[in-house]
Amino acid sequence: MKIAVVAPSPVPFVLGGAERAWHGLVDAINRATPHDAEIIKLPSRESTLPELVAGYQAFSDLDLGHFDLVVTSKYPAWMVQHPNHTVYVFHRLRGLYDSYDLFGLPRQDPPYREPQLARLQALLGGAPRRSALDEVLDRFRTAVDACGPDHPAFAFPGPFARRLVHWLDGAAFAPGEVRRYVALSRTVAEREDYFPPGARVGVAYLPATFPEREPADGEGFFTASRLDGPKRMDLLVRAMRHVSADVTLRIAGTGPQLDTLQELAGDDPRITFLGHLSDDELQEEYARALAVPFVPQAEDYGLITLEAQRFAKPVITCRDSGGPTELVEHGISGLVVDPRPEAIAAAMEQLAADRVLAHALGAAGQVASREHTWERVIGTLTGEVDRPARRAGRPKIVVASTFPVHPARGGGQLRCRELYGALTDRFDVEIVSLVPYGVRPVTQTIDAGLVERQVARTRRHALLELEEDRAAGIPVGDIVASFAIEETPAYVAALREAGRDARAVLLAHPFMEAAVRAAGLELPLVYDAHNVEAQLKADMLPEGPAKARLLEATDAVERAAATGAALVVTCSPTDGALLGERYGVPDERLLEVPNGAPVRRTRFVSGADRAANRDRFLARLREEEPARAGTRRLAAFVASWHQPNIDAARRIVALAPSLPEVLFVLAGGHSKAFVHDVPANVVPLGIVGDATLTGLLRSVDVALNPMGSGGGSNLKTVEYLAHGAPLVTTPLGIRGYDLADETHVVVVPADDLAAGIRRVLDDPDAAAARAARGRAHVETRYDWGMLGVRLGDRLVRVLGPGDGDR
Repeated sequence: MKIAVVAPSPVPFVLGGAERAWHGLVDAINRATPHDAEIIKLPSRESTLPELVAGYQAFSDLDLGHFDLVVTSKYPAWMVQHPNHTVYVFHRLRGLYDSYDLFGLPRQDPPYREPQLARLQALLGGAPRRSALDEVLDRFRTAVDACGPDHPAFAFPGPFARRLVHWLDGAAFAPGEVRRYVALSRTVAEREDYFPPGARVGVAYLPATFPEREPADGEGFFTASRLDGPKRMDLLVRAMRHVSADVTLRIAGTGPQLDTLQELAGDDPRITFLGHLSDDELQEEYARALAVPFVPQAEDYGLITLEAQRFAKPVITCRDSGGPTELVEHGISGLVVDPRPEAIAAAMEQLAADRVLAHALGAAGQVASREHTWERVIGTLTGEVDRPARRAGRPKIVVASTFPVHPARGGGQLRCRELYGALTDRFDVEIVSLVPYGVRPVTQTIDAGLVERQVARTRRHALLELEEDRAAGIPVGDIVASFAIEETPAYVAALREAGRDARAVLLAHPFMEAAVRAAGLELPLVYDAHNVEAQLKADMLPEGPAKARLLEATDAVERAAATGAALVVTCSPTDGALLGERYGVPDERLLEVPNGAPVRRTRFVSGADRAANRDRFLARLREEEPARAGTRRLAAFVASWHQPNIDAARRIVALAPSLPEVLFVLAGGHSKAFVHDVPANVVPLGIVGDATLTGLLRSVDVALNPMGSGGGSNLKTVEYLAHGAPLVTTPLGIRGYDLADETHVVVVPADDLAAGIRRVLDDPDAAAARAARGRAHVETRYDWGMLGVRLGDRLVRVLGPGDGDR
């Protein structure tokens, strides 16, 4: 389908939230769907009423018959005519709609004596319809010419302007002119006069553009906004007068109220006005914050709310703030209070005093924010709906997981989504996942036959987990789930319900074995051993009084899973041997399914194309930091927040000064551990989106996998090779894969990583040849589709003849 996203280009031009949204939508359509999209923009002036009406005229004359679908979001663009038109309303001209009464002007325009104006008023008294549009526009031009643009009727805003624009919008929105009505939020959908009476209006929440970050402790309060009246920043400044805690309020943004707000803040040293911030600076402020107060009045949406949630920060907002109240549930993912300084101050003091609550609310908000994706927006705008979760004649497998699977951010999530998704040719798969305290229950269709039902921990469960985290010194929520799952009875109930029509239950990691027993599921058990957990936890847990107790719990649950399973799936032969040795699992119940990648869907990039990509990528990074000016080669390590990954990255940071010509990029959750005190040629990117990650892997001269600990197989190994990135790895980094030194990759000891990098950089032709052989090798062995067939074949045998073999 050919899609036109049609929008006004403001004169003078500004790059605001709407412009970013339109470009993000077009990029998402072209990147993630089979459709093709283009943004079509016309200059739009609106300082006077004649200028605004000229914009409506220009869009009404636009011929877009060569597109299959037209999407508009803002006046006057929605005046365009097309048989398949979706209006995705960000807002109407608020000064002539819901904000008009603030001007103190009459709603009804007086009768005018001038015949040109009188005839136009009479025409506007009828029902808006496109068939009368040309006559309305002609009569308006005639009236302006006859009466002059300074006539009181053309005051903007004014009652006549209000009547005219309502008529034009009514003609554009008339039933029969629009195929689908969609709003940015329920707040927008429910506004007076925004949509025709009785129209069915969908809601599509824009996703945040900032990548998600791991939760981190905060220092104070931060907010970002344009500094004008409707944003009510004065409420926050006044609230600080009632905050006795020693916490700061940092305010980013510019606007006409800056001087007033600074005067209101007086000499309070806790309040800082930061001015305009770049996207990178904004992200760092979010990361450092304890919470984000955002208290506008009747906001259309409030993307700041979603941005804060991406950083796992609780949001304080007000009951009349509009859009933000749809994203924040009081006491669950933030605090919603009365729009009074005293009430806002009480919420700020509560979070400053109760960091456990702040952490829990922020974590819940982060998970909730994952619901808002471009895929959902596009599906709503195009009218495409999720395919049904269950399909006739398909046996069902229920998966028990201690973590959410979609969207996937780490290796374990990717394995669940891709490997279990590859089973859907034969089975329907329902994942029941445990998510942080406070998250609203969500059931999402990831793909045809692949459904995830998320269930939130209870507060009691979350507090117990936090207590164990503190005792252990690292997060141990997965272990805690093995002995505390009945503190979240809704999870056990959801697993029991999902298992009623299932043929087998699959454990993603061993820790939900207790939940399966609590749910009373008497089904064949499949244990997907991503690692040998008892060994992995022994390496990860710091020495201390909690270590022995937690290791005992891990050993007990892994033993129960391994010995009770009809099939144990491992990521490497080494893991299979260890499970057999520790728990007596016989070889005939073991199946090796290593981690893979969507190799056949991944474009191989080598030679001149890779070099050109590298030069562009380096140029952007060098612009950000002059100290990187001397770098001319690019290396990358991609990994999630996981202690073995952090240890591996430390090797890169340590050797970086010895290779000053190489810029080392750390991408993924692990890089949060390296935001300070790293060499100038090390760049911690944080969690990045799919597009950035793909661009990076298509650009690097060398990909790195310097693992020295951990279990299973490293999914990043196959991802690197699928993209054509020359790989330098330790022996452990290719554990579980049939890859050979010099044939496919360069294998070096962990303490000799620099020598391996030089081997690649000094002989690029040999590196390219290895990369080509590596890609061919993983394409025939480690594509997720092929691995899914391997697992599916074995499941058919385990479950009995005919089951899943349809």
